[in-house]
Amino acid sequence: MPKPSLLTLPATLVVLHTALAAPVFADQPLCGKKIAEVERQQAEARAHGHDHKARGLQRALDALRDGCTDQGLIDDARGAVDEARREVAERQADLDAAIREGDQDDIKKRREKLKEARQELAEEQADLEALLQTR
Repeated sequence: MPKPSLLTLPATLVVLHTALAAPVFADQPLCGKKIAEVERQQAEARAHGHDHKARGLQRALDALRDGCTDQGLIDDARGAVDEARREVAERQADLDAAIREGDQDDIKKRREKLKEARQELAEEQADLEALLQTR
């Protein structure tokens, strides 16, 4: 049997804590998964000595435990998709304006920004879809 080390302690604590917290969020499975993911990130931050990040993740955990609902997570994801759509529309309008002006450097820059916005939209949509499928 391998000897336990200080490096395995955070992971062990996360598994134990997640197992204990799971029944609390049995009726909110998305929240349970979200909490487990943030706990994993926090343990990783602590293991690497990133105390500031670990404290920030603790605040996030406290907020999740105090008011997380599956519907709230879905609503937040829908809001992120809506915001990403607005960003794509704004970037498209910027590109259209650059094309009208004919500035090739600006057109290239605006195309890249639009590409990035579309990628962000695709990621947000995938996150929302994953939440809806997990439900």
